[in-house]
Formats: sequence, structure tokens, C-alpha cells
Amino acid sequence: MSYQVIDNLIGRSALESIQGVMLGADFPWYLHHKVKKDLHLESSRELYNFQFIHNFYSNHAPSSQYAEILNPILEAIDPAAIIRIKANLTPATPDIIEYGMHTDYGLGGTTNHSGKSAVFYLNNNNGYTLFEDGTRVESVAGRLLVFDPHMAHTGSSSTDTKNRVVINFNYFEWNKKP
Repeated sequence: MSYQVIDNLIGRSALESIQGVMLGADFPWYLHHKVKKDLHLESSRELYNFQFIHNFYSNHAPSSQYAEILNPILEAIDPAAIIRIKANLTPATPDIIEYGMHTDYGLGGTTNHSGKSAVFYLNNNNGYTLFEDGTRVESVAGRLLVFDPHMAHTGSSSTDTKNRVVINFNYFEWNKKP
């Protein structure tokens, strides 16, 4: 299992600044009618098969006027190149729903870079990221989970807050020589 959990990735004021913007009334969230295109939940849960998203970066380039609010996170992870950055806001559900195992962009290693996926947790809640081997990483505000994009994983809903908000990063990191 190749993953790393970093708590308190950015300072409290930087975290609160990002939360203030993204959790504020004027931040543009866009409805996606399915959490995953091929996801079909049992009929009693299909009502909850949606989320709101915001694309910060697509196809290696900023796609949002809000992209600069992520600078504290980007400075901390220091990517060589950004593939995609997408935020997900999942409304609360009556009980925890896991949204289906998947892998992220197939970012194989190259001579100078290696692909990474990361999840930055924007708020505290009882939702989590679950890996195929059963490892669970809890949603803690300010936490960053970094992992190999080929690792199967899923996110979940939460039941103890109005929503669960994460920012997903797909990027190349600098090849660090020993």
C-alpha cells in the first residue's frame, strides 16, 4: 500500500480562507446527477447518487477564476505539472454511502516525473476515503492523502454534517533522487 497522510498541510488561516470561499454562499458549485458515470445504487439509495463539483484545473490548465485560492496547497505539494484539480461537495445522507471503487487518471511514471493522486479534506465529518484493501482515511479538515493513482479507492457520504467537501488533485510530482 503506497499512500501518505499529512495532517495540517497548510496553516489554520490558509485553511480558513479556502473554507470561507468554497463553503460560502457565492461559490459556484455544479450539479452532477451521478457521483460516478457507471454507478447504480440500490433503489432506496439512488436518490443520493449525485454531488456538486467545481473544476479548478482541467487538461493541465486553470479552468476556474478561483484557482488561486489553492496556492497554499499547491505550494505545499509542489507539483511538477497539474493534470486536474476538482472539488466535490457531497450532501449528507441518512446513512453512509460508498460511491464505488475506481482508479484515477493512469499517470504512469516517466523519466523525470511520477503521477500522484491526492485528496485534500476541507471539512471535518464522518465520511472517508476507502481503499480496496480496507484501509480507511477519515475526513479531517486540513488533511492531505497522497497515493498512487492506480490504487482503487472510493469516497463516501457523511451523516454528521450538511456536506462532505474534498478537493481531488491529479498531478505529476518531481522525481526525487535518493
